[in-house]
Amino acid sequence: MTGYYVTNSADPDAPVELNEYNGLKPGDRVRYENPAGKPLRGPLVLSALYQFGDKYQGAWVAAILNDGKYEVDAANLRPAGEPSA
Repeated sequence: MTGYYVTNSADPDAPVELNEYNGLKPGDRVRYENPAGKPLRGPLVLSALYQFGDKYQGAWVAAILNDGKYEVDAANLRPAGEPSA
């Protein structure tokens, strides 16, 4: 556990810390594509990833950036060098 969320493998409702999501891993430099259009100031470094819910509840993954400065939806992250879609 990194300390951002309490994980508990015995609790099915607890978040699960991930080592990877869509090819991104903690320590990677990333770019955040904000659906609201307001950019986050970089450089951004992925600190941790947590999955909430499950495939039946509509799981989503939270990304912790810059040692807890930001928490965003990991689906909006791209590698820092990847061009915008």
